[in-house]
Amino acid sequence: MKNRIPRKFNRITGPVNISTSHTRPGDVIHITKNDGGYLGLNTRTGKHAYYFPAMLRNAEIFSIQEVE
Repeated sequence: MKNRIPRKFNRITGPVNISTSHTRPGDVIHITKNDGGYLGLNTRTGKHAYYFPAMLRNAEIFSIQEVE
């Protein structure tokens, strides 16, 4: 299943479903877009990391809860 990422948005919020070097399953990430790509803030750790669009589109990796 695929998540749809709109071309224009202020923030996408949702939990990550897998463990990575910056996240654990269930961590809520706030994604914004800038010139460098998709920047995410992990609300549990307070750390920023860039995310590949393919990771955000894959519903098995990231679940979109809210788009602003």
